[in-house]
Amino acid sequence: PGVQIQTACPVGNNVSGLQPVESRLYGDPLRTLRDYNYTITLHLNLTSLGAVNDTLIRTVDNETTATTPYNYVAIQMVSCVAGLSGFCSPFVHEQANARAEAALTQSSTSTTTTSKPRGSLHGGSHIHSGYYEVALPPQTPLIPEYTVEVPQYISLPGQYYTIVAVQLYYYTLNVSNNTLQLMRLDMANKLNGQQSVTLYQAPPTILEVDDG
Repeated sequence: PGVQIQTACPVGNNVSGLQPVESRLYGDPLRTLRDYNYTITLHLNLTSLGAVNDTLIRTVDNETTATTPYNYVAIQMVSCVAGLSGFCSPFVHEQANARAEAALTQSSTSTTTTSKPRGSLHGGSHIHSGYYEVALPPQTPLIPEYTVEVPQYISLPGQYYTIVAVQLYYYTLNVSNNTLQLMRLDMANKLNGQQSVTLYQAPPTILEVDDG
C-alpha cells in the first residue's frame, strides 16, 4: 500500500519526548561520545486503528505462540543536523538509506558497504539511535501511557534538532477474505518544551598544570 500523510495522529495515539535529565533538570551540557537517555511516552488506542489484538495460547512444550501475530512498536531517536538536513522527520532515515542504495547501484567499483562507527552521521543529514522494540500486550487495546528510556549516542559536536520517531506495526482483519493485513503507522514529535534544538559539545580536555 502507498504512504498516506495525515495532519494529526489517529485519536488516542500520540508520542512525546523529553530531553535527557542531565540537561533538562541540571542544565549540564550534553557531551559527545556518551549515551544519554531520552524519556519517551506513548499513548496508544489500537481500537481506533481497527487493530486485531488477540489472546495468547501456550503449547504443550510450554512455548508461547499467538493466535494472531504480535502488534509492536519500534521507537527511535532521530537527531537532524540543524540547518543541514531540512525538515526533520522519520523519513530522513529512509531517504538516507535510499540515497546509499542508489549510489551503490550506480557504483561500478564496489558493491560492498562498510559499517560506520556508532553515532556517525547518516546520509549527511542526521544521527539516529537503534530501535527500541516493544511487543504490545495481548487483549490490551488501550494503553493510556507507556514510558521508556531510549539512549542516543552522538559522536560529532554540533546543534541537532532531535525528534522521537515511532513505528507502530499492527494487524487488521480483511473481512473480504478473512485474512490479516500488516499495517504500519509512523508517528513523530519534537521534544517537549523549548529545548527542541540540542547542543552537543566535545568532552572537556583536562590539562595538567605543573606545580612550579
